[in-house]
Amino acid sequence: MPTPYVYKVTNNETGEFYVGSRKANVSSNRTAIDDFRVHYFTSGKLRHSLINHPEKFSHQILFHYGDADVVYWYEQLLIREHINNVLCLNQHYIDPDSECKAFNNGGWNKGISPSTETRQKYSLAGKGRLKSESHKKKISSSNVGKHSKMETCIHCGTTSIRTNIIRYHNENCNSVTHYHTPFGSFKTSYEAAEATGISQSGIMNMCKNHERTISAYSLRKCKQLKAEFIDQTYKSVGFYFS
Repeated sequence: MPTPYVYKVTNNETGEFYVGSRKANVSSNRTAIDDFRVHYFTSGKLRHSLINHPEKFSHQILFHYGDADVVYWYEQLLIREHINNVLCLNQHYIDPDSECKAFNNGGWNKGISPSTETRQKYSLAGKGRLKSESHKKKISSSNVGKHSKMETCIHCGTTSIRTNIIRYHNENCNSVTHYHTPFGSFKTSYEAAEATGISQSGIMNMCKNHERTISAYSLRKCKQLKAEFIDQTYKSVGFYFS
């Protein structure tokens, strides 16, 4: 049965390689074996070389699956693993944790937070990837001596590993019901930022450090603060949690 697939093409002379995926073969009722390098020769710069000098290249079908989205995320995970390899011809990939485009020079494009459905699909893609014994050993050795970073909730004082603090505390802490500012009270820092024009991090810092004194420098950093706030504490002018 035809399914979308992930392929890898290698230049046998230079060792350079390219990773890609393909789903159009399904509508043509062709399996990966019947499709790749028979009807399809990649969509990248290798296309003409594959056609004109096929003897210089070898290829592998690395993965195939019925869901095209899972195949896509398998491809992106694989590219992410090899993007810093000088022999890798892929120039960028979509990072599954943020859906941002990441380039091989370290640059990023702004993306959006992935949906729950998307996360499930690249989770399936990750599970579909087979790890060699050497790969498993590298993962194991890289984790030796590592400990989860501990952080403290800025609201309730709970100390836990960073992932728990991000997920259940700080912005999501149940002990916080309102962010109070001189411009009004809001249920979330996002609502406060939208209404006041102050960044979310700025709102949280001023509410958290409400005993600090406002200086002229503070006004230069945050244009929404008023001149009469100088030498007063953030709490006295209206910044605090409750």
